[in-house]
Amino acid sequence: MRKIETIATWFAASIAGFALFTASPALGAEQFEGVLETKTLSKEMRILTRTHVCKAGVRVEMTPLDDKGNEAKGEKAQGMPVMIVNAKEPKRFYVVDEGSKSFMSFDTTEMEKQTPTDERKYFVEKQGSDKVAGLKCEKALVREEGKENEGYVEYCIAKLDAAFDLDMASRGGKPVDNLQRALQKAGLKGFPVRVRQFSKEEKEPIATTELVKLDKREVPASSVQVPEGYTEIKMPSMGDMGKALGSAAGDAAKESQEAAKKEAKEKAKKDASDAAKKAVKGGLGKFF
Repeated sequence: MRKIETIATWFAASIAGFALFTASPALGAEQFEGVLETKTLSKEMRILTRTHVCKAGVRVEMTPLDDKGNEAKGEKAQGMPVMIVNAKEPKRFYVVDEGSKSFMSFDTTEMEKQTPTDERKYFVEKQGSDKVAGLKCEKALVREEGKENEGYVEYCIAKLDAAFDLDMASRGGKPVDNLQRALQKAGLKGFPVRVRQFSKEEKEPIATTELVKLDKREVPASSVQVPEGYTEIKMPSMGDMGKALGSAAGDAAKESQEAAKKEAKEKAKKDASDAAKKAVKGGLGKFF
């Protein structure tokens, strides 16, 4: 249970980033259905992500990679939960652990309410065209205001219309954030086929997420549904957590008070005993 809760927390924290890997519908354009394979490489993470896209929804599978960039095998390849967003519930996503046959459900609307407003501002510098995984894309450098000297992020964005509006699903209906707004204002709308982060000190990227394969094929609707018979793991609400913490704090305070009373009682008893001994010794001292 601890494993799925940990991964679920990671998914919840990164759901806003997941929104970048989407495209808005384009009139007259053929909608993509199939599997997108992307690799994320950094010092902290080496992951192959397969995003299955169809009109019924989306399924995201992650597999660890070894030091050579190949799929890990054995124990290292096991235990990575799957994320599912179904078109019938666009404001909810599921994290499924096939190993334990369990799942967790998250309401993105509630998550957005708890997410602080993004006050950051970004500068976008267009860098011409490029090509990634056979797709023509527009390249741009993005810097955050106030941190221009700390590094930048390079985006390569291609026009790719997905069969399912993942953007709206991942954002829970909330307007685009400041980063997406800055990219769109610069005329960069579409699918980020490569995102590379550069620091001031390093010439090579310190983190890269890149599309490595685009496989057009039919994706069954059943793949974006939680399998029957799986057990749902409920996460406590903020109210329940508050009550639990309050109850625990009350119990702790009560135990502390009782311990203090017991300690004071023992101290008083010891002091009385010491005083009696002194009195007796003092009295007998007159005779010896």
